[in-house]
Formats: sequence, C-alpha cells, structure tokens
Amino acid sequence: MSGYIIANLRGMVERAARFYGDGVERPLRLSERGSLVTARYEPDYASLAAAGRVYTAQFGVVADGVASVTDIPTTGGHFCLYNGASASSAAPINLHILSVGFASVSGTIGIGAFLVGGVSGGAQASAVTTTAGYLLKSTSGSTRATSATADSTLTLTTAPAWSILGNYNGVSGVGIGFGSVLDVKGMFIVPPTYVFALAVVSPTGTTPKFTASITYAEVETSQG
Repeated sequence: MSGYIIANLRGMVERAARFYGDGVERPLRLSERGSLVTARYEPDYASLAAAGRVYTAQFGVVADGVASVTDIPTTGGHFCLYNGASASSAAPINLHILSVGFASVSGTIGIGAFLVGGVSGGAQASAVTTTAGYLLKSTSGSTRATSATADSTLTLTTAPAWSILGNYNGVSGVGIGFGSVLDVKGMFIVPPTYVFALAVVSPTGTTPKFTASITYAEVETSQG
C-alpha cells in the first residue's frame, strides 16, 4: 500500500515540476520513521489567503472597548464570531480560527489578565447580526463576502468549554495595548450556526476595557 502511495506522490511531484518549475525530477524522501520529508516554500496560510478565504474580525475601535470580567464566564461571550453559513449545505462552510488578539484600550487594569475562548457547545438559537462599527474583511484584499458576523456581549445558547489562550503578566496601570496576540493555527472549528467566543478575565481595577481581533479562514469541510 505504501509503495502505491509513494508512486502516486512521485507522479504528482513530477507533474508539478514540469508545470511550475524547471522540469527536473525531485526525488521523494522519507524519514527513518516513514514521514514524508518536505521543504517549506509558501508561508502559512498563503494559499488560503490568495484564494480570498482568510478574514479578520475587528471588534471596533478604542471607544468600543468591552469591560473584562473577574471570573471565567459560562454563556457570556464578549467578542463573538458567528458562522452564518447554511447548516444544511452538502459542503458546509466552517470557520477555522487561525489567531486571536486582545489589548486594553481604557481604564486601569488590575495586575494581570488572561484571554479565554471556545466554540459554543451547540447551535445558536437565532442568527447574529454584526454590531455597528465592527469590521470583517479579507486579509488579501479579496471582495469575497464572509459568512461570519461579529457581536459583543452575546449570550450563547450553549456554553463552551473555555480554553485559556494567553495572558498578560504586567503590573496594574493606566494605558492601552496591554495584551497579546496568540496563534491557534486552526485548532478551533466553528460549524454553521455556531459561535466562537472570547472573554478577557482580569482583576477589577478601575473600569478596564479591552478590544480584540480574530483572524479566521473559511473552508468547506465535513465534520464527524
């Protein structure tokens, strides 16, 4: 079976070399454990971005900051990405979360903060519309419309299991930009009518508010 797979791969490589390169055959090579040895050429997500499939959700500007909470929420999402694609499609469009970021925008934060996120445990009961001032746009300038919408302070129909995605370890203070950017590499997949939600957890401070962004890819994939 492995010989058949390698033969097919060799044929694909040869055809790619004739079409894209100099026509020189590139031998396939396996590691001592049988993994295919490859050399990277394109950056991560380059093909998806070139196809107009990668987007960023921007949750407003500084004035649109959302207050943090002092405990991990249950069904309260602060920065929410809803997949409005059809759930009955034969090839459903899923949202693959690539990276997230959060930053303080106003108030005095307490000592430290951390970001939690997760996919809702079930379909949202009703469709979600994008909050005024929020933007969802292609990262490559594509005009292809996204299936997603973005909202804040949304009550999820079914609670997710919240993952701790990142943190800020700084001291208490007044300022903007306390936070971090986190690469989650598609670990979270949002099916049609489901929601991916973020929330910032921090000490009370003095009315600390935060903003966030979510970069995601839209891909037709099936799920078990």
